[in-house]
Amino acid sequence: MNYIIKINKKLWLLFAFLQFTIFTETTALSPNVFGVKGGLSFSYLWGDGIDALGDRDRVEVFGIDKINNGSLLFVNGGVFLRFDVIPNFLSIQPELLYIRQGQNWKLHDVNGKTSVSVYTDYLTLPVAAKLIIPFESVPLSSSVYAGPALSLKLQSRAKNIASIPEIHRHSMQNWGKNIGSRVNPLDLGLIAGFNVDIASVPGPGEIVVDLRFQWGFIEVFNINEDFRNYSFQIMAGYQINL
Repeated sequence: MNYIIKINKKLWLLFAFLQFTIFTETTALSPNVFGVKGGLSFSYLWGDGIDALGDRDRVEVFGIDKINNGSLLFVNGGVFLRFDVIPNFLSIQPELLYIRQGQNWKLHDVNGKTSVSVYTDYLTLPVAAKLIIPFESVPLSSSVYAGPALSLKLQSRAKNIASIPEIHRHSMQNWGKNIGSRVNPLDLGLIAGFNVDIASVPGPGEIVVDLRFQWGFIEVFNINEDFRNYSFQIMAGYQINL
C-alpha cells in the first residue's frame, strides 16, 4: 500500500503525548457518565507485507494458486467514562477495552483450501474527543469522535502459519502456535467513529450504539515486513449518569 503515508517515530510520540495530555486534563474534571459496552470487531492487517504476501509471481513459485485476505471476527468490549468539557457539545471519553486484532487468509493449492490466521489480544486504552449532536424532538443524541489509542499486548497466536509461503527476507514458516516473541508489545493508533445514545424505557440510563474504525501505526511483527492493525468495530452497551 504505497499510497498510504507511513507514520514515523516522531508522529508516534506525538500521538502518545496527545493521549497523555487529554487524559491528564480529564483528571481535573469529575466524570459525568459511566458505561459498559461490547460487540464484534472485524480485524485486518495492512501494509507492504500484505501486498508482498499476495504477490502472484512469488506465490506461484511455492505452489500456491492464490491467497485471499479475510477479516478476523471476534468479540470485544469494556468500560468507559465520559467527562463533559462543554455540556451538550464537547466531551472526553477514556475507555478500557479488550480487542482481538489480526487477519485470516485462505490459501488455494492443489490440495484445496487452507485457513491461516494470526492474531493478538490487546488491552486497549482509547481517549476520544466527542462532538455531541443533540436532538430536541426525540429522546436520543449522537456524536462523532476521534482520538489516540494505546494497545498493550496480552497474547499472540497463529494457526497453520507454516502454510504461508516465504516472503522477502523472512520466513514465517518456522513460527509455531505461540508467536508472542514475534509481536511487538504495544500498538499506537487512532480511533474514529460515530455513536448514538438512546434513552431507555424503563431505566435511568441510556442505550449506547457505537460504530468505529481503529488504525494501528506501529508494525505488528518485529520482522522486516510491514504489517499493521486495522479494524471495524460494532458495539452496544448501557450508560448511566453519575
